[in-house]
Amino acid sequence: MTDEPTNEKERREEPRPEPENDREREKGSAKRDAENEERTRRAQSEERPEKGEEGSPKEGKRKRGDETREARHDTHDLVDTLKRLQAEFENYKKRVDKEQQEQTGNATADLVRKLLPLLDNFELALETAPQEEKKSPFFEGVKLLYGQLRETLDEEGLKVTPVNVGDRFDPYAHEALLTEAAEGKEKNAILEVLQKGYTLNNKVLRTVKVKVAK
Repeated sequence: MTDEPTNEKERREEPRPEPENDREREKGSAKRDAENEERTRRAQSEERPEKGEEGSPKEGKRKRGDETREARHDTHDLVDTLKRLQAEFENYKKRVDKEQQEQTGNATADLVRKLLPLLDNFELALETAPQEEKKSPFFEGVKLLYGQLRETLDEEGLKVTPVNVGDRFDPYAHEALLTEAAEGKEKNAILEVLQKGYTLNNKVLRTVKVKVAK
């Protein structure tokens, strides 16, 4: 006679074989846990600096120092460039202002130069008018117009070039129209002023026409 269980209780206590799908599920879970652990380990390994020369903290500090020096050098170059551009712009402004002033001055000089013959005629008319007419209203009107013209030109910077008989001839301010031998006079001495000369803002506008000794 065998020892096989004879009742239901003993049969229930026998271990049952584990289902196949449960074992596969546990294997899959264990595999996923292993993969997650491996990924975590790799991530931590990448975050930690390697002990090699390039990844060491000392090497990283050196690189940051190099980058800082390079940034300072670039900043210095940029500042120098800005200063140079500013200086060039200031020089450009000064040059343009000077050119504009010269153009304005040249235009004024051309206009005043054209008015000089009118000024000469006024002076000639006032100097050669008969004595009896110098008290007439017409003469006074001409004199008033001459005064207004002369005042306007003076405001623009017109001045008579000073010259006296006996002064030495100056080729920059004088123009010799006539030469004459004069006893007791030094050579190139001015004998007579034939026409007034003028300067405009300290520049010769018209030379003085003179007669000089030879």
